[in-house]
Amino acid sequence: HILSKCGRDVEGAPENAEIQVLPNFGRNDHTFAYYITSILPHLPTNDSSVVVFLKDTMMQRVRMGSQFCRTDLKSMVQLSSSSNGFACGISIVEKSWSVYHDKDTLFSFALKEYQKGINDYHTGDGVPFQSETVSSVGDFYTSLDANPLPALVQVCYQGMFAAST
Repeated sequence: HILSKCGRDVEGAPENAEIQVLPNFGRNDHTFAYYITSILPHLPTNDSSVVVFLKDTMMQRVRMGSQFCRTDLKSMVQLSSSSNGFACGISIVEKSWSVYHDKDTLFSFALKEYQKGINDYHTGDGVPFQSETVSSVGDFYTSLDANPLPALVQVCYQGMFAAST
C-alpha cells in the first residue's frame, strides 16, 4: 500500500502496489494511524508479516544532529521480524544516548503549542490545538485502555519504523 496526500502522482511505485489518495490533513502520524485502523485489519497477514512505515521525505538529511543516522531497510525488516517485533528508522550513533525513555518522564510530556511548520497548516478551523481531555502523553496512553508499560519504554522519532503484525 502507498498512501499519498501530496496531490501529485506517485512515481516509482512497484507495479503491484495499491495506491490510495487521502486528503492532505494531519501529519504522517495521522496517516499511519489510518493505515493501522482502516487498512491493516483487512489485509491477509501471517506471523512473519512486517509493515514498514516511511515518509516521502525519508531521503532528506536527518535533522536530529550527528548522534543519529538512518537505519537501512534490510536492517529494519530483520529487527522487526525478530522477537523484538519493532525497528526504528533512526539509529543512534552516539553511544551515550538511548532508544529508551523513562516511562514517567515520557508520560509527563505535554505539547502546549505547535510552531514548526505553522505556515504549512491552515488555522481557524475551529478545532483547538489541545484536547480538553488529553493533556499529556500519559493521559493519551491511559485513554487507550492498554496494558501497563514497564519503567523503560522504547521510543522512535522521525516517523519511520517497521513492526511485525
